[in-house]
Amino acid sequence: MTIHPPETLPILNHKAEIQEALRAHQTVIIAGDTGSGKTTQLPQFCLELAQNEGTDSHQRKRKTDLIIGCTQPRRIAALSVAERVREELTEKGENGLLVGSKIRFHDQTTLYDRRSPAGRDQKRPNAQEIRGDHH
Repeated sequence: MTIHPPETLPILNHKAEIQEALRAHQTVIIAGDTGSGKTTQLPQFCLELAQNEGTDSHQRKRKTDLIIGCTQPRRIAALSVAERVREELTEKGENGLLVGSKIRFHDQTTLYDRRSPAGRDQKRPNAQEIRGDHH
């Protein structure tokens, strides 16, 4: 199955404007019609913005240092959104393990927890392994 965000999602026409508002303000409220792409595209806009901010590599956020929250009113919606964003990021060449979910006592927000059950049998990675630091 191939997941491509529709090129015609209305929110994509406002990406630069939204990212500029995020740079300038601590709180940004975005309203749009159902199906406009708010839920799946906004976390990706934030991730891209955080990765590209700063004048040098020390000021830019590492992907594993970021937490971008996306709330949903129901369990199934939260899991569906996390899966959709994971698939879109993976398709763009990003690491799908960057996306997690947390519902009450079911926390899948660490890299260790997001791996497959078979992968969890492996040694728990340290912070340098998660970030991809190589010295």
